[in-house]
Amino acid sequence: MHGVGLYDDFRNLRALFKFSLHLLAAAIVAGGGFLIRTLTVPYLGVVSLGVVAYPLTVIWIVAITNAINLIDGMDGLAGGIAAFAVLAMGVIAFLQGAGTTALLCFSLFGAIAAFLAFNLPPAKLFMGDSGSYMLGFTIAVLPLIGGISKAAAFGTLMVPITLLTVPIVDTGLAILRRLRHKRSIVSPDKEHVHHKLLALGLSERQILTVIYAFSAYLGVVSISSVVLPKEIDVYLIAVVWAGSLFATWLLYIVGVRNRTAARQEAETKDSSSSDSSRALPRSG
Repeated sequence: MHGVGLYDDFRNLRALFKFSLHLLAAAIVAGGGFLIRTLTVPYLGVVSLGVVAYPLTVIWIVAITNAINLIDGMDGLAGGIAAFAVLAMGVIAFLQGAGTTALLCFSLFGAIAAFLAFNLPPAKLFMGDSGSYMLGFTIAVLPLIGGISKAAAFGTLMVPITLLTVPIVDTGLAILRRLRHKRSIVSPDKEHVHHKLLALGLSERQILTVIYAFSAYLGVVSISSVVLPKEIDVYLIAVVWAGSLFATWLLYIVGVRNRTAARQEAETKDSSSSDSSRALPRSG
């Protein structure tokens, strides 16, 4: 996965070819036995996935890999989100007695923290596709090793999904947005969450502060869901998901209103300029 991104950083690969290589990398993991074998539906019990575990695992890995890649649109953003996610994963794995998974998570956190020292704005180092693909791929695979996904009391991968709420929601909305406008889902735009916050007048460091704080909050909620009784953690994570979607919707509404106001102001200025030019006396 890192090699695909590294090559793409220097020579652009076709989107379909890159996607095929992503599927291949994910298939290697699934073929090695690291699978999402069951799903736990609240109040209904555990559902064994059987052969469906293989395609579902591949979809999970490819989706998270590309979600981290798409959120990497500002210095320090993808690295910071990933750092909080793997730190919380490490704590959860430690609490569950999964020492190997915890060690891998804490090691990755240390590497990301060292990188962020040079990636915060103004950045001196950039991760590129090679870094974001490797990071997203690793974060997607870590819960499959054990100790993280099993910690979710009411559903496999619910904790990792909660930790990665920002890139998952942002990517999902980006795909829907591009499909609605009949554009390629890999085409770039300036409608991601950090672009919307920039449009509201926040600086890059203020945006990082907001998203880092929210990522830390998601980490605390995820860790709490492991130690709290089952009846409580169901509602706790449900409230977090609902709040995240509401915040995203609110950000969208504010952005639409600001763009509408700016457009009306521009039209008013153009109209005033046109009226002024017609009012000027003719020379000669």
